[in-house]
Amino acid sequence: MPYDGSGNFTIINSFEQDRINDISIDSAKMDANFNDVAGGLSNALLRSGSSAMTGALNMASHKIQNVTDGSASGDAVNRGQLDTCVKLSGNQTIADIKTFSSSPVVPTAASSENSTKAASTAFVNNKFVVVNSLPASPD
Repeated sequence: MPYDGSGNFTIINSFEQDRINDISIDSAKMDANFNDVAGGLSNALLRSGSSAMTGALNMASHKIQNVTDGSASGDAVNRGQLDTCVKLSGNQTIADIKTFSSSPVVPTAASSENSTKAASTAFVNNKFVVVNSLPASPD
């Protein structure tokens, strides 16, 4: 196997000691080295992207940088695309409570809606009759 568990490639046969001992090149050792190199190259991730990944890529807490904008449903998104879609104002609180410095825009639900979703002003106005004055007391 040309790669060790850390991804380091090593040649299985060194011919330096054979040269020192005046031993001719052994074709079986050469073939084993070339087969090992071929195996290593077959497992390499090509920079051209011409071969697909066959396993998970462990980044060991390192970043993937210079990612172009995703355009298809299976593409990754980059931070710039995410920041454009999710505009944070700096007023968010994450602890089961969301605070806003301005009124959020929510869709107006159907009048039959009966859930815990946020209600728009239009939805509330359609559900309730506004009373401008109360009738006189019967006293």
